[in-house]
Amino acid sequence: MKSLRVSRSLPLILTLAASTVNAFEPSGNFWEEGEATYLVGMVGVSPSGISWNQAFIAAMGEWSASTSFQFNVVEAYHDPCIERGEGEFGDGVVGVDFTATVCGDAFGENTLAVTLTAGFCMNPECTGGFFINDADIVFREDEIWDIYDGTLRFDAIDFQRVALHELGHALGLNHETTNNAIMQPLISDLDTLSQDDINGVTFLYGGEGGSPVENSVSTVYGINVVLPNTTDILGPSDIIGLNGSLSADDTVLDGRFLDLYQFTFTADSNVDIQLDSADIDPFLISSADFFNTGTHSRLYLCR
Repeated sequence: MKSLRVSRSLPLILTLAASTVNAFEPSGNFWEEGEATYLVGMVGVSPSGISWNQAFIAAMGEWSASTSFQFNVVEAYHDPCIERGEGEFGDGVVGVDFTATVCGDAFGENTLAVTLTAGFCMNPECTGGFFINDADIVFREDEIWDIYDGTLRFDAIDFQRVALHELGHALGLNHETTNNAIMQPLISDLDTLSQDDINGVTFLYGGEGGSPVENSVSTVYGINVVLPNTTDILGPSDIIGLNGSLSADDTVLDGRFLDLYQFTFTADSNVDIQLDSADIDPFLISSADFFNTGTHSRLYLCR
């Protein structure tokens, strides 16, 4: 029997703020098939004349168009708070609506919306992340909402950029506290996805949406994972050589210099790893993540 796990996104806060630079923050949870279907049937039209449904579907479409993840929509109402009580994990059908509470719990003082995520644990102990199978979204109904682009107004909150943010949580992203991203915890003048947001989803689901620099991808530690020219290893007969060297200029994690390398194995493969140094005692840490597209193995080369 599969174990269940549930989580809530950290709330999006109503504050005007600027931001600086760092990297996306994956939660460790993701949709195993790289897609999700939302039932969207909110009642009403914004003061600008755009329906809430239209704006939410447009936010879904922006994530789908910019990344390999696919949001699907069924234009029908579904209560996001079904089976969301104490000890409940949702009904596996994803809904969205304006609500007075977070399915029974009070909204935080400045909280605009909350994503309620649940899924199946990746291991029997539930010590890691989980495969998402439900990510209901509730928007605070007593807030003053509208739909508009550009600079934030003081008389109304833009619904679409908040929906874009909450859908990022539904995808498996946490708040990005330092980069100019839609996944900032503080709502800002940014009303569309940033490259950091796109890179975060590309990190989780693969695809062409990200923009790796010099054949590398940033990690949550601000360290680059170095990728070979082709990262798919099809079987024991395929050979990919990747050489690297540690130096005093390398990134430091927990007081140790390290390089990171990532490969994708799409079939059973033999791996030969050699470490050599006349100056230090190097060691290797290998970790594997199991996605629907294959096994992703990360190698941490440390000194």
